[in-house]
Amino acid sequence: MTALETSLRKLVEQSPPRAEPDWRSAQRQAASARFLAGGLPTAQTEAYRFTPLESFASRSLALVSAPVRGASSAAGTALELVWRNGTPAEVLGELPQGVEVRRLSELLSGESERVLGQFGSLSGDLDGFGAAQLALGEDAFCLWLHGVTLDQPILLRVDAAATTKDALFLPRLLVVAEEGTRASLVETRSGDAGAFALQLMLSEILVKEGAELEHSRWIALASGVSEEAITRVSVLGGGRYRSWVGVTGGSWTRHALTVTLAGVDASCELDGVTVGRGEEISDHHTLIVHELPGGSSRETYRATVDGQARSVFDGIVLVKPGAARTQAHQENRSLILSPDAVVFSKPQLEIDADDVKCSHGATIGRLDEAQLFYLTSRGLEPEVAKELLCWAFVAEQVERCPDASLRVEARQQLASRLPRGLEASA
Repeated sequence: MTALETSLRKLVEQSPPRAEPDWRSAQRQAASARFLAGGLPTAQTEAYRFTPLESFASRSLALVSAPVRGASSAAGTALELVWRNGTPAEVLGELPQGVEVRRLSELLSGESERVLGQFGSLSGDLDGFGAAQLALGEDAFCLWLHGVTLDQPILLRVDAAATTKDALFLPRLLVVAEEGTRASLVETRSGDAGAFALQLMLSEILVKEGAELEHSRWIALASGVSEEAITRVSVLGGGRYRSWVGVTGGSWTRHALTVTLAGVDASCELDGVTVGRGEEISDHHTLIVHELPGGSSRETYRATVDGQARSVFDGIVLVKPGAARTQAHQENRSLILSPDAVVFSKPQLEIDADDVKCSHGATIGRLDEAQLFYLTSRGLEPEVAKELLCWAFVAEQVERCPDASLRVEARQQLASRLPRGLEASA
């Protein structure tokens, strides 16, 4: 047993009793039992067989959190929810009409019925990392969108600060987009350099009938921070969920995104882009489940890897019996920029219904020599030509980001991480 698993087991076994409703205690106890019985994933676990978990298996973790500040307001600014070291810390900005934000700890002490049947409802069958989050997590932000149409996005800022010892951070989020909602979430996850930290983030998102939710994520963690982010989404009839994620840092970042299209004519769009370098490891694991007729999904992920970086894409589209008229497209493309970089790609379709239109594909390769020759023959220096081709490869995915401000930031940050730090115009 590794030092990492031993320390997590100790934290779970010594976790003190909490004053919380019976249903929440039952969730926690079930997660504890699942973790203690199964432990952490290993290289023999199918979903982790491309991931070198040994890179941080020797770490022993301690729960570390920042002091929780009271809610504050700054009129005229966008609503912003802030986590510090895994703990809900601040609610900043103006709370739009029809938007409600509560801390789970507040609800459990007096209004637990508000989250009964919602909190934890999408988090069954998690792996060892997810079970540890469920067993040890203390608090969460709960966000309700009551059929509103928002003109500006809600900001979610998850900060992992430097600590003096190896730390475990456990941020958690619940979002309920009620019928008729039209809204956008912009999530940023960052971390300072310092001692090692492992962040296990769990998000549950319920998109109800006819609601539309855009969710953009920017992951720029320091080299000492590793993260597994688990997002579970359920989309009901006629609802639409759109996800975009950009990754530019962290020693190990793993995003496990599950979207269940649980209603007739539900749809989702998933986009991702990674620019990896050094010894960074970036994992994207997606599962789209079509449960009922008329659903549609589109999924496109791209990555460039340089140095000794590693990129993993493992995506499954599952069409269940009875989900007729499903349309699904899945695509993964990766560009290898150095001899030591590694890419693993595993797109998958599992179809158990008739009258469907589904496709998937993957490409992994190096820069096209013919394209390089074309550009250099017209006067460009070889390194400049290489930069232009790299940027063209990722730029299409950057432009898919639904939030304009984040799109500008992504252009600048992603371009700066290409081999010569190409400057991209905003």
